[in-house]
Amino acid sequence: MMFITLQTFDIGKRLLRPLMRWQRTSEPCINHSAKAARFKSRVHYHLSLNYANCEYNVLRLSRDMGLSRSQLFRKCKLVFGSSPVTLIQQYRLDKAKEYLKSGIYNVSESAYLSGFNSLSYFSKSFKRRYGQMPSRWV
Repeated sequence: MMFITLQTFDIGKRLLRPLMRWQRTSEPCINHSAKAARFKSRVHYHLSLNYANCEYNVLRLSRDMGLSRSQLFRKCKLVFGSSPVTLIQQYRLDKAKEYLKSGIYNVSESAYLSGFNSLSYFSKSFKRRYGQMPSRWV
């Protein structure tokens, strides 16, 4: 019968560690960029369908994507460089800017059409993102 001591096991683990690191990083980058592109398009698809719903939040986006909230957060940070909350807010602000640029809608209409409940929160967020009050875009 052969007994493996903890010291022998530890030495074997140290010898295998560099090999295991090499195996993990040997995947081609093309695969990762294709996955990232698919993830981006899925997120934008779900945001485009639901941005006007003021109750659409991170939990609903994670359900739509088929991920947990923490997985969605990690993937968004990796692919977009920002959190899902920030993505939803930026998407809504971009849509509101489009509505304002069209000249058809006023500030309050564009805020509510883009999914904001509060006009004051919309104005603060808009100014923080674009450096100007939304009334200047009308």
